[in-house]
Amino acid sequence: MNRITLARMTTALLFTVAAPIIVSAQQDSAGARSRAGVFDAASVASFSGLTVVRVDGASRGPGSEISVILAIGADSITAMLAPADFLASKLITLALGDVVEIAGSKVMMGGKPVLIATEITKGNAAAVLRDKATGAPAWLSASAPPKP
Repeated sequence: MNRITLARMTTALLFTVAAPIIVSAQQDSAGARSRAGVFDAASVASFSGLTVVRVDGASRGPGSEISVILAIGADSITAMLAPADFLASKLITLALGDVVEIAGSKVMMGGKPVLIATEITKGNAAAVLRDKATGAPAWLSASAPPKP
């Protein structure tokens, strides 16, 4: 096998492996921005004593956005949180049965109530997830270069 053929095969393999990762990261960022578009600052409220009944997104990788289903009395609500790696950097880990306090914008998505979380507290760990006024994700601005 000559070097040109080997280089082409290596390039093709690299694109095959890297492309899905890049697309997934772009979709998560785009999803976060689109949720910011439905964010309603007037509906921001705090909810305490919520029990985690399901954690979604953690198995898709560190950049995948985590959402949780929380029990509110006999009802439940989905809360959109942040990417797993961002939550981990804030020392927030979530599991079935955890009790949390969440502030966020309660909106309707797909005919169901959803909480777009701006802050989360679990025990002594707390994190700001989104801007309270705009819903802009904190993890996107955290990775942006500083402004001059």
